[in-house]
Amino acid sequence: MFLFPSIDKEIYPLEINGFKFNSSKDFILGTFGGLKNVPLDKITYEKYDSLLKKSPELTEEFFPNTYKYVKDEINKNSDLMINELKNIDIYLSEGQTIFHGGDCPLKNPKIGDILSVSPIFSATIDPQEASLHALQNGKSTHYFWSIELSQNTRVFPVCIEDQNESEVIVLDGLNLKVVDIQQISYNQTSMTFLFLEQI
Repeated sequence: MFLFPSIDKEIYPLEINGFKFNSSKDFILGTFGGLKNVPLDKITYEKYDSLLKKSPELTEEFFPNTYKYVKDEINKNSDLMINELKNIDIYLSEGQTIFHGGDCPLKNPKIGDILSVSPIFSATIDPQEASLHALQNGKSTHYFWSIELSQNTRVFPVCIEDQNESEVIVLDGLNLKVVDIQQISYNQTSMTFLFLEQI
């Protein structure tokens, strides 16, 4: 088992471009998920690179279904991927925040709602990547998920060819509670930020 130290605990409080952020939530709300020209990607990539070195290389030969999913972002076969990744023994630490941009399965989510996520869930440790995905989801409402892990959580860090989004595939299911919701507009774009805690 490899337990990766919490990146949040290492980098916050953070001073960048003259701004100070005490937590990932401060950073997200203060920079519209990293899109207000205050990028966090260089810092997170350095941490992610060390995580990636502990992970088996994602190749089509050894992980064909996972490779296809990451490369094409379609055709997810969860059962086959679960079987391929069953021996992965890499964990993110309690207290780490991960991010996801996309749709929300809850209609009109409210504080206190419970959201269950099935195994094989794509997330990232870079909030800016999640923001970009949220804006590309083709829906009228753009959702940004900020997920605080309350327990060590098994993941598969993935990078193929020239694609590096600091992505992690959460291998087991998650139960999440909505603890805050913020809607922010920037450059005529509105995004709904869901702050979730693992329960």
